[in-house]
Amino acid sequence: ALWFYGANAFFLPVIAVGVVLVGWQRRQLGSPGRAGIALALGGLLLVAAPVFADSLARPDVVFSRAETVSVFRDRTLAEAVPMLGESLGKHLAMFHLEGDQNGRHNLPGEPMLDWGTGVLMLLGLAAALHGAGNPALAVLPAWLFVMLLPGILSLPFEAPQALRAIGS
Repeated sequence: ALWFYGANAFFLPVIAVGVVLVGWQRRQLGSPGRAGIALALGGLLLVAAPVFADSLARPDVVFSRAETVSVFRDRTLAEAVPMLGESLGKHLAMFHLEGDQNGRHNLPGEPMLDWGTGVLMLLGLAAALHGAGNPALAVLPAWLFVMLLPGILSLPFEAPQALRAIGS
């Protein structure tokens, strides 16, 4: 949990929403799936239990890094909004144009994806957006955006920050 700078806090709700949407879709199609949904949610809670326990026992340690690197620290919302737009652009560009400058996270300045994987990502994203009426597919673009948020909401001079956006 500490290694991912709080990105895990964004991951669990995305997974839970995805499981619920797939369960709703199966119900609409008449497929029985309550046991599978219950099992998936139970597994999610079981896997997340150590992180939840640590967060409750040591919130100052678990959340201190995210608070330290937040774009909102010592800024008003009006001051942070332009920084968020710039950070969003840099995070979206990190996959195909210019990636994280930190050598611990990536080859400095190189795109996060090679050209072949980048093309497949764009095709997959286009397919998911085209089939957005299907809840299982709609989760994928939402997942990408939500899991970029830990990086986007971080200090602007570090953007793009691949480690914080690792869930994407």
